[in-house]
Amino acid sequence: MSKLITRLDDLGISKGVNYGILTAVQGGLAKTVGLMSNMKDASHGYNLIKDYPISIGIHVNVVLGCPVSNPIEISSLIENGNFKKSSYYRTSKEDTINYQEAVIEIKNQIQLFKSIAGKSPEYVDYHAACTPTFVKALEDVCEEMNLMYIPFPHGFVNNHETHYCEIANGDEFNISPINFFERNKDIIINNDISIAALHPGYVDSRIMNVSSLNLQRAIDLEYISSEESKEWLEKNHIELADFSVFK
Repeated sequence: MSKLITRLDDLGISKGVNYGILTAVQGGLAKTVGLMSNMKDASHGYNLIKDYPISIGIHVNVVLGCPVSNPIEISSLIENGNFKKSSYYRTSKEDTINYQEAVIEIKNQIQLFKSIAGKSPEYVDYHAACTPTFVKALEDVCEEMNLMYIPFPHGFVNNHETHYCEIANGDEFNISPINFFERNKDIIINNDISIAALHPGYVDSRIMNVSSLNLQRAIDLEYISSEESKEWLEKNHIELADFSVFK
């Protein structure tokens, strides 16, 4: 039976997103959720879902909001007191991130996750666009701390290759939620383990201000919380799983 890991990103980015993720978790199709520990609504989001049977990891973020570390210690990541945006890294012709500074911020975000959750994250991935230096730092920190790093878009976890579903389109209002699963059926059916990375949420003023991915969150919420999606997965004998399958 093929396994599908439904990963919900960006817990903590806003209260609207937090409540949207809660709705998805309550629907039973969500299996993993990534917490952005540096965001101001991180504790709020964690407390909403902490008692549900899901795996909670850390969605390391160095492109949005304020750092956990002293900005002086991680100057290559900072502009005007906040993180440089992902658009900076997408358009930059060089990798400007300092490796040691990235290690400092990654470790501090993991430590903050532990303070919020009272335990280590069950997996580690990262938010939005970044650089090879940052990814190398993240991989090394995970190895040092014995944490499971989930590569994106391609890579291996304990000899299992990662296979990601195509993300949803931003103009798919009024389209049946199962369209997402049908479009990705070959990926899901033809691999032992596949990953659907979704960003569900209710759109509030904060998410409109801090993220270019906003209305898409309402679409993703419909995909991951509808009865149609649940019926499609059952019909096609897809088993929902979390990252523990990689162990």
